[in-house]
Amino acid sequence: MNIEQINKRFCELAGIHWHNYIKDENLVLACDCGHKTYFRDICCVNQDYCADPRLVLREMVRLNCAGEFMMYCTGVRGHVLITDMLDKTGQLALKAIKWMEEKA
Repeated sequence: MNIEQINKRFCELAGIHWHNYIKDENLVLACDCGHKTYFRDICCVNQDYCADPRLVLREMVRLNCAGEFMMYCTGVRGHVLITDMLDKTGQLALKAIKWMEEKA
C-alpha cells in the first residue's frame, strides 16, 4: 500500500471521514463533505497518519483501545504510557526527570 492508501484505510477503520476532491469545469474543488473552494482549506485536509504516528495514538485513545493496541504491538499493556506521550502538561517529561535522577 502507498501512503495515501494507508491513511485512507486507517480512516475507514477508525470511523474518520476521508475527504475526496473533484474539480469542476471552473477548477473549483468540491469535497464530498459538501465544502467547495479554490484551495484545499484546513477543514478538508486529510490527516497523514504515516508522517505523524502521534495521530494514530490519539485515535487509539479516542476509540478506547489504546491499551489493547499497545499490547498487540509490544506485548506490554501501555495505556498509561500512551496517555503520558499525548499529555501536554509535561507528565512524560516529569517521568523522564524522575528516571534520570534515579539513574544519577
